[in-house]
Amino acid sequence: MKLNHAVLLLLLSPIILLSCSSSVHLDRLNDAQIQALQTNSKAVLLHFWATWCEPCRTEIPELNRLHEKYPGVEFFAINLDDVENQGAIAPFLKKYPINFKVVLRSGQDFQSMAQSLDPDWKGGVPATFVFQDGKRIFNKIGEVSVQELDAVLQHLGAS
Repeated sequence: MKLNHAVLLLLLSPIILLSCSSSVHLDRLNDAQIQALQTNSKAVLLHFWATWCEPCRTEIPELNRLHEKYPGVEFFAINLDDVENQGAIAPFLKKYPINFKVVLRSGQDFQSMAQSLDPDWKGGVPATFVFQDGKRIFNKIGEVSVQELDAVLQHLGAS
């Protein structure tokens, strides 16, 4: 019986750690819901990140500024940390605040979700995708240059 309680505690610990943070509430989206985000509004930016990703940390302040500059674009930061590492998300977000919608991926079919966004994407982070009217108009696997992304968003006329 004690083993069952230990297993349950181990499985719930990331959820407990996230829920203990008073300033961090994160929705969980499955792969189909993430796929649907690309058609969520006229212009959408999907940014995939993880707590262990160094380039992700350097991109956050720039993405926050672009989010402020382009209110016509719906920004999503989608966390790809493994379940074992999800306890690190709340402290990460306190240290590196993201000022737009942050969600946790909780899907079972990463390959299909990734293929729907970009057939060449194998899951590396950071990864940034911009969609206009449901069509991908920009993608970058790896650290994105703020100038490059700013030019894409400006071209959308999304400010």
